[in-house]
Amino acid sequence: MTTTLTPQVRWAQRKDRLYVKIDVNDAKAPKINLDPSGKLSFETTIEGKHYQVDLEFFKEINVEDSKWNIQPRYVNFLIKKKETGPYWDRLLKEEGKKSFLKVDWNDWKDEDEEDEDDGAN
Repeated sequence: MTTTLTPQVRWAQRKDRLYVKIDVNDAKAPKINLDPSGKLSFETTIEGKHYQVDLEFFKEINVEDSKWNIQPRYVNFLIKKKETGPYWDRLLKEEGKKSFLKVDWNDWKDEDEEDEDDGAN
């Protein structure tokens, strides 16, 4: 029986989008499902290890304008929020700390600093 592991997930946000990185090395053919209700399902097997994570975001997302790409050390997601507006209070609908979820300080920008952004991201 294969043990299912939960990969680390890093995230950051802007008023109109989320940056999400799922840390897995050499994901070749992950199963990814984005749902407009605000759900992301990710599953892959690497060297006999099964990784899976299901995220239910704080609010709805725009699946058509969202995208992802596979990098050598992680799968990178750019997820468009359904509604542009103030930053979400948190990433997930469910409150509470999740051990696998971390802020991605490399992509993080405070809401008041975003107005200074030229939109290049």
